[in-house]
Amino acid sequence: MITDLRNERSRVSNKTTNKELRHLKALFNWGLKNELILNNPGANVAMMRIEKKSQRIPTQEEINEVFEMAIQLHASIAYKR
Repeated sequence: MITDLRNERSRVSNKTTNKELRHLKALFNWGLKNELILNNPGANVAMMRIEKKSQRIPTQEEINEVFEMAIQLHASIAYKR
């Protein structure tokens, strides 16, 4: 049941699915702790795999362009005052 829900929700994104699964597991754990249920049906449901995205580092040329634009913007603002 929980596995089916997890698989259906994975169409959104694996990160969102894992977040929802963590909330469900916490809810069931609360129910166990308060003796409202006998077992956690989500206990053995595995989280979805999330691919780590590599972080893009700008080149020195791109950094210089940003600084140059900032200097020009600052100069144009200061000139208007």
